[in-house]
Amino acid sequence: MLDLCGQTGPDVVVEAAGALPAFPEGLDLTGAHGRYSVLGLWGAIGTVPVAPRELTTKNLRVTGATFPKPKHYYRAMNLAARLGPELGLADLVTHRFPIGGAPEALAAVKAGETIKAVIDPSL
Repeated sequence: MLDLCGQTGPDVVVEAAGALPAFPEGLDLTGAHGRYSVLGLWGAIGTVPVAPRELTTKNLRVTGATFPKPKHYYRAMNLAARLGPELGLADLVTHRFPIGGAPEALAAVKAGETIKAVIDPSL
């Protein structure tokens, strides 16, 4: 990560996994004076241990967000398309399912068998 972002780490980290263990991991990844935006945990119930000292010593800004506007999805997709090949985003898709395989996809995600499952209508 430091080879991409420099010694201070990323300026912006976005949690979009929706898994509670992702929250402290995102805090660890966010660089000094960085921003951490929590998007995926809107429905997650539970708690995870966090060291408040890390917020202070790294001078982090943590924000939550739900219900983004269509323009935000548009910008995110363009960013992913532009940086995807360089960052290997396609390698994150570990499983593809046909539309009729949605129950199996959800079961695989729940069981932790996937990094990213995709419902692919062409299958």
